[in-house]
Amino acid sequence: MSTFRIQEDSLQDTLRDIGEGRIQLPDFQRDWIWNDALIKSLIASVSQSFPIGVVMALEADETPFKARFFEGVDSPSATVPRTLILDGQQRLTALYQSLISGKPVRTRNTRLKETDRYYYLDMKGCINGIDPEETVLSCTEK
Repeated sequence: MSTFRIQEDSLQDTLRDIGEGRIQLPDFQRDWIWNDALIKSLIASVSQSFPIGVVMALEADETPFKARFFEGVDSPSATVPRTLILDGQQRLTALYQSLISGKPVRTRNTRLKETDRYYYLDMKGCINGIDPEETVLSCTEK
């Protein structure tokens, strides 16, 4: 008999577990497709502690699905996942790549052209109360 439970892990712990391979995706999940504007908006929401939606997960030992790493994760320490993400992949991938990976995020610009972007917060803008959407900056170089 299956049961449902609500578990509130910290974002930091979740992103760390993605990078280490303890959280993966079932192989049937679509590829990651978010663009620069969506990533900036998500980072702005997180920076304001706004809710960013529910993530639905499945304990990996209860499933016959093959697993794969999140896009941008390479050489994780754990290759056997304990959790598979069923819903929330786009948001978690965007956050992992932009906040944790240390590498540029391969995304698309407003013209749908592929580009590598780094994400930063304008700290003066954050302190001075500028619209959070305006304080998230993306650029092509560090």
